[in-house]
Amino acid sequence: MRWPLNLVMRPSIGASIGLPAVVLLASQLGVAAAAAIDPNGALAADSQSYGLMIDAGSSGTRVYAYYWDHDKVTRSGIFAVHPLMNKSGKKQLASKIKPGLSTVQPANVAKYLQPLIQDALQYIPIAKHAETPLYLKATAGMRLLPAAQRDAVIDAAAAYLGDKSRVPFRFDSVYGAQVIPGESEALYGWMTVNALAGRLNKGQQSPPTSGAAGAQTVAALDLGGASTQVAFKPLYAPLSNSYRVHINRTSHVIYAQSYLRFGMNAAHRRYTASLVRQQNATAPPSLEKSTQMLRNPCGIRNMQSSATLETGQVVQTLGTGQFAECRAIIRSSLLGLDSFCATTPCAVNGVYMPDMPADMPIYATSNYFEISDILDVAGSSSISRLLDRAQDKCTNLDASSAASGLPKAKDDIGIVCFAAALIVELLTAYRIPAERQIHFVEKLSDRSTDWTLGAMIDMVNEIYMTT
Repeated sequence: MRWPLNLVMRPSIGASIGLPAVVLLASQLGVAAAAAIDPNGALAADSQSYGLMIDAGSSGTRVYAYYWDHDKVTRSGIFAVHPLMNKSGKKQLASKIKPGLSTVQPANVAKYLQPLIQDALQYIPIAKHAETPLYLKATAGMRLLPAAQRDAVIDAAAAYLGDKSRVPFRFDSVYGAQVIPGESEALYGWMTVNALAGRLNKGQQSPPTSGAAGAQTVAALDLGGASTQVAFKPLYAPLSNSYRVHINRTSHVIYAQSYLRFGMNAAHRRYTASLVRQQNATAPPSLEKSTQMLRNPCGIRNMQSSATLETGQVVQTLGTGQFAECRAIIRSSLLGLDSFCATTPCAVNGVYMPDMPADMPIYATSNYFEISDILDVAGSSSISRLLDRAQDKCTNLDASSAASGLPKAKDDIGIVCFAAALIVELLTAYRIPAERQIHFVEKLSDRSTDWTLGAMIDMVNEIYMTT
């Protein structure tokens, strides 16, 4: 198995108090100086360096392009990593393919990744191809695979990406392709959102007064397909899952936690499995249980759907539109809220989580945004607003009115009410007050909030730390 190179325990000031350390150069992070880039134009100067990051998620794989000023780094040790934008400066250069890498057989990995590489070749100036570092980092979908299968897929990806006859970019055959731990994903997400929100620039740091430690940065929440992440800077050093991050000559002690199988799709499979268990416990012995239609409180009333369990079994469900019961099942069957809490306070599954500072802005990305957008509460909102909208739609709509009542749902129509209930219960388990403002966002300043920017910041730091 390949392990991450950078987000690991390192001797530092943090180590003296038992904290894993993420050591970054003093960096001016953010996007304020980012310009509209024409990879073949005048801005593609010798001082401009580029990097490519492939995000192999559970539901799809994306490639993102970034740039920084190499000369500035070598002169001052200060760098700014920016997303590469199109000529108008309004669209980030990125491509996506579906399904996720975890569904691909090793023999087909090269063919699967090829379209992303073809697009990446267009993003980076030809003269810069050989010196442009390329990374592939896989997340929860790959973490769920058996170890032998996971390693075979990563080895196949490394073999293809390291083949100079097909991929001209700079690629480390040992560490260039990795399955990253969930906590690394959480930290990368925290760095991304804080960089894009302008919270990591030294001049914007708050003075060390009461409550300021929380006000300096924002909390980053991510709900993917297979896992969910939470990362923030608490007022006091966390008792576990603590990571020291050095940025802009300041030090941040971050709490970062990832929950595998708590992403939207994986959690829905676990929810459906709980319905199967409940049905099997109550159905008469004479009834063919495998042919029954599962009663689905999280489904829109009278809507028939199919769901695939982790075992591969496909089951049929019939929505009953009972949103309150849906929430109760999620609380009792999925979140483990009654689990033993060894170190208080706890959130999900008996896992320790400190309080978020009351004045800290909260940014929720990925499926948090997608579901809030379907329910027309994206942007600055709250648990209370999302709950009210979900309660209304998921209780009153039926199979005949769902498409018109939730026009943005499209392929997610069968899971949107479950996902909304999951979000409400997760955020409540994190002890976020119902009326507290939460920013459900997909982009900031037209830049994606994907964790890949944070990962590229860490990789660029590694380049200059080792050279």
